[in-house]
Amino acid sequence: MKRANLLLIVFLFGMGSLAAQSFVGKLNQNPTYNFKKFEANDTLKILAVLSDFQEDNDDATYGNGKFESIYTKDYGKSILDPIPHDKAYFENHLKFVQNYFAKVSKGKLNITYEVLPEILTVSKTMRNYTPPLDDLNNHAPLGEYLDEVWKLADAQYSTVNFSDYDLFFVLHAGAGKDISLPGSLANERDLPSVYLNEKSLKNIGYDGFPVNGGSFKITNSAILPETESREMKGFNGTTLIELTTNGLFVATVGSYLGLPDLYNTKTGRSAIGRFGLMDGQSMFTYQGIFPPEPSAWEKMLLGWVTPTEISIGNHTVNLVNEFVASGNDTTLLKIPINATEYYLIENRKRDALKDGSTVSYISNGVLKKKTFDRDYKNYIYYNVDTLEGVIVDVDEFDWALPAVDRNYKIENFSEVGLIIWHIDERIIKDNYETNTINNDRYKRGVAVVEADGIRDIGEEFKTIFGELIIGEGTKEDTWYKSNPSDYYKKYGNKFSADTKPKALANSGANSLITLSNFSDISNRTSFDISFGSDNIDLISNFELGKHFKTKWLSSINNGNEVVHYAFSDVQIIKFNSDGIIYNSGPNREVARIIDFKPLLIGSDGKEVVIKTHSKLSVYIIEGATSNLLSTSLPNNDSYSTSPVLLSQNNNIIEFLVGTDKGVVVKYSLDISSQIISLIESNQIFTTPVKQIAILGNGYSAISNEYYWSSIAIDNSPISLGEKAIQLVNTQAGAENVSIIQTENRLLHILNSIDVSEIKGTDSVYTFALTNLKSDGSNYIIQNSSNHLQAINLAGSEATNFPFQDEFNEAFTSSPLSVDLNDDGAGDIITFTENGKIIAIDGITGEMIDGFPISSGGKVSTVPTIFTENGRTALGIIAENNQFMSWNISKYDGKKFWSEENGNAGNSSSVSAASDSDATTEFFPQNKAYNWPNPVYDGVTNIRYFVAEDSKAEVTIFDLAGDLVAKLSGNAIGGFDNEIVWNVNNIQSGVYFAHLEVTSNSGKTESKIIKIAVIK
Repeated sequence: MKRANLLLIVFLFGMGSLAAQSFVGKLNQNPTYNFKKFEANDTLKILAVLSDFQEDNDDATYGNGKFESIYTKDYGKSILDPIPHDKAYFENHLKFVQNYFAKVSKGKLNITYEVLPEILTVSKTMRNYTPPLDDLNNHAPLGEYLDEVWKLADAQYSTVNFSDYDLFFVLHAGAGKDISLPGSLANERDLPSVYLNEKSLKNIGYDGFPVNGGSFKITNSAILPETESREMKGFNGTTLIELTTNGLFVATVGSYLGLPDLYNTKTGRSAIGRFGLMDGQSMFTYQGIFPPEPSAWEKMLLGWVTPTEISIGNHTVNLVNEFVASGNDTTLLKIPINATEYYLIENRKRDALKDGSTVSYISNGVLKKKTFDRDYKNYIYYNVDTLEGVIVDVDEFDWALPAVDRNYKIENFSEVGLIIWHIDERIIKDNYETNTINNDRYKRGVAVVEADGIRDIGEEFKTIFGELIIGEGTKEDTWYKSNPSDYYKKYGNKFSADTKPKALANSGANSLITLSNFSDISNRTSFDISFGSDNIDLISNFELGKHFKTKWLSSINNGNEVVHYAFSDVQIIKFNSDGIIYNSGPNREVARIIDFKPLLIGSDGKEVVIKTHSKLSVYIIEGATSNLLSTSLPNNDSYSTSPVLLSQNNNIIEFLVGTDKGVVVKYSLDISSQIISLIESNQIFTTPVKQIAILGNGYSAISNEYYWSSIAIDNSPISLGEKAIQLVNTQAGAENVSIIQTENRLLHILNSIDVSEIKGTDSVYTFALTNLKSDGSNYIIQNSSNHLQAINLAGSEATNFPFQDEFNEAFTSSPLSVDLNDDGAGDIITFTENGKIIAIDGITGEMIDGFPISSGGKVSTVPTIFTENGRTALGIIAENNQFMSWNISKYDGKKFWSEENGNAGNSSSVSAASDSDATTEFFPQNKAYNWPNPVYDGVTNIRYFVAEDSKAEVTIFDLAGDLVAKLSGNAIGGFDNEIVWNVNNIQSGVYFAHLEVTSNSGKTESKIIKIAVIK
C-alpha cells in the first residue's frame, strides 16, 4: 500500500489517537493585542530561509537532519509534497498562502515572499534544539537555534536588506512535532512548529537577532518543517501518511497577524472544529492542503469584516453568504448578550458558486487543475489521494467545512448553513496573552453554538463502526430549517433559553434572545430575532465612553422621561435609554466628587445635581445644557458627606450636608432664581461628619466612631467603640430605629438611645433595608462572600435565607430591593462577581422566573432601579463602561432600596414595613423551632417569635433527663428572635429544649423542641 488516508489510519490502529485532530503545543506562543492591523492595499512581506542540521541517526526524529531524508524509499511525483524540497517547492507553498489571504481578506491583505536559496547548516543535530521532554514550554533551545540560523543568514546574504521584510520563516529539514499518529516512527525530538513574536523571544532571552551589521534586528520568527508527511509502520509494512503544510503556513501567518490559537492549547484538542482557521482540525483538514476561511470572529478581529449590530426589538433578518454578497447585503450579524458577550452569525457554504471545488496545484513543475463536483472517497476531508504535488490555490476554501452527519454519512455535498458563534470578550481578554482562550470547554472565548444540542467538538466519541475519533463538527452543528438532529426537531427550529442548546451567557444567565424560523440552506437565508422573556426585556446596551470611570449611578423619573446620571471624580454624563444627552466633560477644579455620591433631583423638566467637595457645586441641567452654581464654607472648611434631600416644595429644595469640622449645614436652593441660601448650621461632632440619614421628622449622622440624632433628648453623640461604615434609618411601629454597620458589627439603635448589637459581620459591602416579608418588620439584606444574607432588626436570619448561587459564585456590590411580583413584599436584586444578575423572591427565597440575566462583567458601581414604560427597570454599568438596562417586571413595583444610599435623594432610610402578614399572637407555637435540625456541626439556632418584648429561657435535657445546658436571651417584640446553642462539645444524640418566654407585661408561654445532634 503506497498511501493511506488519515482517518483510516486511526481506525486501523484503534488506539484513540488524536492524530491530526490535535495540535501538539501552542503555535502562537504569546499573542498580543498590540498587533499591526493591515489596511486595504497593505502588503505583508515574508522572508524565508532554509536550514538543516548536522546529520544524525536518531530514531527520535524524522529523517537524518537533512532535507529530503524523511522518506525511506522513492514515492515518485504522484504524492503530496514530492521531492525535491527546494526553493521552488517552498515558493509554491507560499504561493498558496498569498492566494489564501488575498481571497479571505477580500484584497485587504497582499502578501509577497522571497525564499533564499542556500541551505544554512547549523552546528548541532536536531535533538539539541528541541524543548526538553520534561519541559515542553521551555523554548530556550529554539532561541539558540534561531540565533544561529540568523547569524548564518546574515553572513551568507550580506546584500539582502532584512529590514524590507515583516515576517521571517525558518524552514527546516524534517517533519514538525505538531501531530502524533499511532504506529508512526518516533518524533519526540523533532522541532515543534511555533511562531515567536518579540515578546516570545524576550521570554527566552533574546531581544531580536541583529543582521545587516547590527543596523536591524529580526524580532519575530516562525519555525516550520519541510513537510508534515511521515512514514508509519503497520501490519503491511511501511505506509506513507501524506500531510502537507499549507494549513500550517496559513495559520502561522494568522499568528503574526494577531490571531490566537482557537484549539485547547493545553490538550491540543479541537475547540472550533473546521469552522475557522486557528484550529488543528482546520490546519490539517484535507490532509493539510487547504483550511476553511477564517471564522467571523477571526475576520472581525483582523478588521476585514464589520458586523451589523442588531437593534433591540423584533426583526426578520436576511443574511447573505459573503462569497456572493453585494455591497448592501448583510453578511455578518452581531447580537449583544450583555456588555462583554455576543453572538456572531454568518452564512457559510461549501460551494457558494455551485460549480464544485477546483484545485490548482504544481506537479513536476507544471500548473494543473482538477474540479470535483462533489466529495469522493479520494477527495474528502480525510483523504486526497487523487491529488499530487503542491496545492497553490482552491477556488472556495470553505469546501473544507464539515459536510457529513454524525454517522459520517455524506448526503449533500454543498451545504453548511448558518454558524452561530458565542463570543465572550471577557474570556478572550483575560486569556489572550496566555493563548488559552478556548481551554475551558464550558466557557470558551470563541465557541461554536452547536445546533444539534450536543457539545462534542473536541470530544472523543465512537462512529457506528466503533472507531474512536475526536469531534470536529458536522453539518448538524449549523442552523437551518431541515436540520435532522433530534433536539433541533424537538424544539422546532428555534434557539432560546428553553431549547437545547440554550441561549445563555457563559455564566448560565438568560441571554433573553430568541432566534427562530431559520430558513433552509441557501446563499441568502432568513430568520427571526426577538429579545426578552415573559417579564424581562432588554431596553438599552451602549458604551458610556472608554475612558470614563463611573463611580456613582443615579436615576430619576423627571416628568414623562427617565434619565440616568453617571458620575466620575471629574465628570457628569446624563443619558437615557437611547444614548448620551449631556456630557460635562472633565473639570478637575469644580467637578471633583472625592467619595461622596451627588444628590439628584428632578424639577419641571430640569435636573439638579448637587455635589460636594471643597465647594458645593450645583448643576441645573435642562436637556443638553447646564448652568453651574457654587458656594464655599467659611474658614476653608470642606464638605465631608453626600448631600441629603430634606424636602422639595415646587422649585424650593432643602438639603443637608456634613463638614469636616463636625457640622451639619442646612441649605435652601431656589431653582427659579438659582440662589443658594444657608439656613442653619449645627455642630454635632468634633470630627468630620461621615454620613447623614433621614430619621422620622429629623435626621441622624455618624462620624468615624460616634452616632448622633436630631430627635435625641440630650443631643449627645453616642460612642460606637469602633469605626462606623454605614448608617440606615427606618421605623418599627412608632419607634425610630437606626442600623449602623461598623468594622465588625451591625448595631441597632432604638429611638436614638438604646444601643444593641445585632450580629457580627465580615462583609466588605454595604447593606440595604427592605420590607422582605410584609410582616411588619424591615430586613437587612447584605452580600457576604458567596451568600446573600437577610436578617431582621433583632439579628435573626429571615425564613428561607441566606441565599446561595447554585454555582457558588461570590456576590458583589450592594443588593437592591423592589416589589417585582406585586405581592407587597420586597424582592431582592443582587449581583455576582462574573456579571450574573439574580432576582430573589423575598418571601420564598427562591430565584424569580427569567433570572438570572447577565451584565457580562462585574458591575462598576451600585446599579439603579427605576420605572420605564410603566414597568420596573434595572440599570447597570459594567466594568467595561457599558450601560445596560432591562424591564425586569410587568409591574411598576414599590421601590424599597433603588440605588446607593437608598435613592437619588441619598436619604439612606426606609419607611416602616407593611404588616399585612404580621403575627399578632403573643407566642405562636409553629414559629418556635430550631435550625438546622439535625445539627451536624457547630451551632443550632433556637428560633421563636414574640409579639411583645420578652425574656427567654432555654433549658436543654438529654434522654435520661440530665441537664445539658441553660441558655437565655432578651427578645424584641414583633420579631423572630434566636438563641444560639453551641454543640461543639455535645455528643451525638437526641435532646429536648424547653423554651419559656415571659413578656414584660407578664405573659408566659412555652414549648418543648426536640433537637437531634449527629457527629
